[in-house]
Amino acid sequence: MRPTIAGEESDCHADVVDSTFLWGFWGISEKKFDLSSPVIKTAVQFPAKEAIQLASKQLKADLPNTMNRKFICSAIICATAGVASAATLANRWSFTDDTADSVGGNTGVLVGDASVSGGQLVLDGAPNGPGADSMGFTTPLDIGGTHGANGVTIESWYTDTGSGSWSKLFSFGNGTGGRNIIFNIQQGGSGQGRVQYQGMGGEFNFGARPSLSEEHYLALTISPEGLVNLYIDGAQIPVVNAATTGDGNDLSTLPSSWERIGASNWGDAGMSGSVNEFRIWDGELSAGEVSQSFALGPDTVVPEPASSLLLGLGSLFLFFRRRS
Repeated sequence: MRPTIAGEESDCHADVVDSTFLWGFWGISEKKFDLSSPVIKTAVQFPAKEAIQLASKQLKADLPNTMNRKFICSAIICATAGVASAATLANRWSFTDDTADSVGGNTGVLVGDASVSGGQLVLDGAPNGPGADSMGFTTPLDIGGTHGANGVTIESWYTDTGSGSWSKLFSFGNGTGGRNIIFNIQQGGSGQGRVQYQGMGGEFNFGARPSLSEEHYLALTISPEGLVNLYIDGAQIPVVNAATTGDGNDLSTLPSSWERIGASNWGDAGMSGSVNEFRIWDGELSAGEVSQSFALGPDTVVPEPASSLLLGLGSLFLFFRRRS
């Protein structure tokens, strides 16, 4: 792609493959642009505006006055061109030794006999109902209030060792009030997995529950408008059947009085098994990012655009330092 600067094509290229920047720039003209110019700031929509501004100021301060500024502007725009606004990791529970949230600081609260062992949250499925072994949170997640503007992605690596009827990997909302985001490991005794989201026009059975006693990957994204996307082990499963279109209520309307990993607000069985990793993102991971996250596994997080951008700009800075 060829971004423009003040209406002129910049001789550069940029592509994004699974959130990894591939970029380059050549063909410098003699026309100069000040990096602080409003033209540059509005030439493209930067996904990490603060990072761009900081990098721009640093480059401008360190580069010789005779340096061709259009080259720098092209580099900055190439490093951001084609990058959609991406999700930002908000919470991450890895259960290495405890229930700490290494990103958001919202430490998990163990309920019943739930424990952390061997780098996993361990749940035994008993008793039924709200008192089942599970994990709550120190402060409310308030997914609707926190992520309603940008959408949300819920990711987890989990193992089901035989969870009972209506068992749930997670349930966020108001429980028996009926306005929730729920991933049912099993719908009743049907052997079918089920996704529920408020206002979706019905509940969605996505097929046979994933195989028992093996770790599986789940990603569930919900847009600000309530569009639901489901991924199991990296593969997207269309949330559409005779009962639902996969389009629910606006995410911002989701209540927050019941938030739990592994238990139900009804009298349902608790989850039997373990959770290796549980993440919540502000924003929707793309299908490519989900595929990459599944491939990377629970111990590695998909790079966020700001990090990749700063890496690219850092490389550019070092390039010019060596030439000066």
